[in-house]
Amino acid sequence: MIDHYSTSGALLQSLGTGGSGELQFGEPWGVALDTSGDLWVAEETNNRLQEINSSGKFVRFVDGLSQPEGVAIDPLGDIWASSAKNSLIDEYTANGQFITSFGGAGTGKGQFEYPCGVAINSSGDLWVVDESNNRVEEFSIPVPEPGSMVLISAAILGLATWRVRPRQIHI
Repeated sequence: MIDHYSTSGALLQSLGTGGSGELQFGEPWGVALDTSGDLWVAEETNNRLQEINSSGKFVRFVDGLSQPEGVAIDPLGDIWASSAKNSLIDEYTANGQFITSFGGAGTGKGQFEYPCGVAINSSGDLWVVDESNNRVEEFSIPVPEPGSMVLISAAILGLATWRVRPRQIHI
């Protein structure tokens, strides 16, 4: 279930139930609002994104992800989602059409070991929480051709132990 609260903490609306149909969620981890006010939900066990309009009505599914946990919308309206099990970050158009993905399993720059959270900062840069590598990486977008990734920065977070593994990021 997804709950919407006012800034004072009052419950405004509850959406959905558990399941795999429209307005049903399988472990919803990440949420983001697009430029038209639609809500995008990353559902880990349903392996998809779900778009819900500002009136609370189902719009579409974006399938084909592998345990998505994070979702973010860039200034152009493109959707970025972590495909955690595949160690990839996927990019989609505002209409949910696949554009590209980058990453892959590893510890090098632009590689991930279970990327979970994603966020876009005010400069339009993509931030990725790389849980099992205990770091956060920042990339310029649009992301260049595969193999020519522009990594702006990487921060190593804490010790390599389960107690400090980062999960989500919001900017």
